[in-house]
Amino acid sequence: MKSSAAYLRFLNLSKSIEALPAAPSLDLIEREVLSALALRWNKNQPILIADAISLKEIASQATLHGRLKQLKKKGMVKIVPDSSDGRRKYIEPTQKACNYFDQMAKCIIKAAKA
Repeated sequence: MKSSAAYLRFLNLSKSIEALPAAPSLDLIEREVLSALALRWNKNQPILIADAISLKEIASQATLHGRLKQLKKKGMVKIVPDSSDGRRKYIEPTQKACNYFDQMAKCIIKAAKA
């Protein structure tokens, strides 16, 4: 039961952070896309837009394309053209995304300690 209590504490803490005025307003699909991208970034794997819109386990290509546009508009990702082939565009995290990940990590640590 202790592990489920820690998970519930994490959920409460993360909801508190998401309710802050400075926190990005992300829907469930945007959070899933951002999480999938973060896992790749953590492995130092570059992510092309084409790769991201192929994440069929999250949503359709059209939905993913729209959510990537929203994440860019919200300042969570930036699009960087390939220096040798302008047709290829990479998705990279912004400082705002890194701050969001840091805040979520703090929630996990705090929930686990309580």
